Amino acid sequence: MFNVIGFNGASDAELDAAYALIVADKKWGSLGDLDYKENALTLINTIKNHEIENGTYVLKPGDVWGGSSNTNPSYLSPGYFKVFGTYSNDVAFWEAVSDKSYDILNANLSNNNASYNLVSDWCKVDGTYSNEVSWAYDEGKSYYYDAARTPWRIALDYIWYGGSKALNYASLCNDFVNAQGGFNQIYPGYSQQGVAIDISYKDPTFTGAYAAAAMSASNQNFVNNGYSELKNQPTNAYFGATLRVIYMFALSGNMYNAISNNTLGTEADTQNSFSFYPNPVLNDLNISFTTSRYRNINVYSINGQLLLSKNENALSVKIDLSNFKAGIYFLNIDNKENLKIIKT
Repeated sequence: MFNVIGFNGASDAELDAAYALIVADKKWGSLGDLDYKENALTLINTIKNHEIENGTYVLKPGDVWGGSSNTNPSYLSPGYFKVFGTYSNDVAFWEAVSDKSYDILNANLSNNNASYNLVSDWCKVDGTYSNEVSWAYDEGKSYYYDAARTPWRIALDYIWYGGSKALNYASLCNDFVNAQGGFNQIYPGYSQQGVAIDISYKDPTFTGAYAAAAMSASNQNFVNNGYSELKNQPTNAYFGATLRVIYMFALSGNMYNAISNNTLGTEADTQNSFSFYPNPVLNDLNISFTTSRYRNINVYSINGQLLLSKNENALSVKIDLSNFKAGIYFLNIDNKENLKIIKT
C-alpha cells in the first residue's frame, strides 16, 4: 500500500526518472517484478500530456504552471526527447519538443545580448525574461543554479546524436571556458553578459556542466582538464556532489544512449563478420573475425580525431587501450559504420 505524500511534478526530475527507467529496461529487462518498460512509457506519456504545453511543444517546469510564459532552459533535454520519441514510437512529437528547446535557448541568448552560452535561469518562450519568478535569484535573469545544468543537457544530445544545434551551443560553452582562462576559473554564476556573481568559491554544479560540454571539443587535453578539475573540486553541498557524479557518468562514457544498438555489450556486425569484446573495456579490446584478410582498424576520439590505426590480417586482433583516458571512442573497420566503445 502506498501513501501519497505530495502532489504535482517538476519536469526536470520526471525527465531524468523516465530516462533512468529506459536504461533499466534495456539493461535488466522488464519481465521481473518491476516492469521498467511499462513504467517508462507511462511516465513519458504523462510528461507529454501534462508537462509539454499543448500546441506549442514548450516544456513546462511542472504540470500545473509555466509554458510559453515561463520555462527553465536547464530543464530542456533534447537528447532525452529524441530517446523518448524512438522508445515510445512517437518520434515526430518529441523531435518537435527537441527543436523547440533549441529555439528557446537561441532566442534567450539573442534577445538578452548574452555572452557565450550564458542563458538565464528562467525565460519566456521568446527568450525574454518571465515575470512569474519574482522569487528566484535576480528574478531569473542570471546564469545561476537553475541554468547551470544546461551545458550538460546539451552535451548529452551531442554525445548521443551529434548535430549542429548541439555542437553550436557546446562550442559556446568551450569558448567561455577558454575566455575565463580554463576550468579552474569557472565560478558559480554569471550575469548573461559574463560578470561573475561570486568569486569566493567554486562549485562542481557549474564546472562539471562545462566539462561535459568539452566532450564536443577537438582537443583531448581540454576535455581531460575539465575532467580533472571536476574530479578534484571539493563541495559539501548535496546538489553539487550529486551533479558531480552525473557529470562524471557522462565524461566516463557511462551515461550512454540506452536505445543505441552500439553502446554496451558485445557488438556483432554480420555483414562484416566480426565481433568485439569486452565493452566497456579496461585494457585490451579483442576483435574476432570469421574470415582472414587484411583489414584497416581505426580508433577515433568522440571528436573524430584518429588515435590508433592498424592494418591486420588475422582472425583475432587485440587492441591495447590501456593508455587511453576513460571515455567514449569509436571503432571503425574498413571505413564502415563507427561502433561506440567505452573505455573505463
